[in-house]
Amino acid sequence: ESIRILETGQNSLEAARTHLAWGQLSQDRGNVDEAHAHLEQAAHKFSESNAKNYLENVKELLSLL
Repeated sequence: ESIRILETGQNSLEAARTHLAWGQLSQDRGNVDEAHAHLEQAAHKFSESNAKNYLENVKELLSLL
């Protein structure tokens, strides 16, 4: 729900951060498929926002999956 609200308000960067956090939690819990889905969404949104530091962090996490 929080991601939907952020995206509705055109706050893509915060939505990306939420996907990142959710992806990290999913990874910690061993849910690789869910982690991958959220990290991919985060990467896409960080790329659109030109948030290079965040994007590199997400790419590193994705490489660990």
